[in-house]
Amino acid sequence: DYSEAVAQEIDAEVRRIVSEAYARAKEVLTKYREQLDRIAQRLIEVETLDAKEFIALFEGTLLPSDESKSTPPSAAGQPARPRPARERPATPTLDMPPAPAPA
Repeated sequence: DYSEAVAQEIDAEVRRIVSEAYARAKEVLTKYREQLDRIAQRLIEVETLDAKEFIALFEGTLLPSDESKSTPPSAAGQPARPRPARERPATPTLDMPPAPAPA
């Protein structure tokens, strides 16, 4: 157990940490928006990228419309279809503690 004052200090520190993390995430997303859009567009087209393709897209050396080994020849030019549920990989989970509650 701890006092109300300690609870307020903890809440203030948690708010500071979350605010700083939010600001940093927003900064990174804003800074790399063009690269993220390029990668997202390519993923819509082909569903998966290998590391080389990802890096090339991020660096701007591979255009989103370039054909690559990620697109099977029979599927070229066709939108990617979602895999049946049994083939989809499990959604990753974050091993994080529950969100803090106000004191």
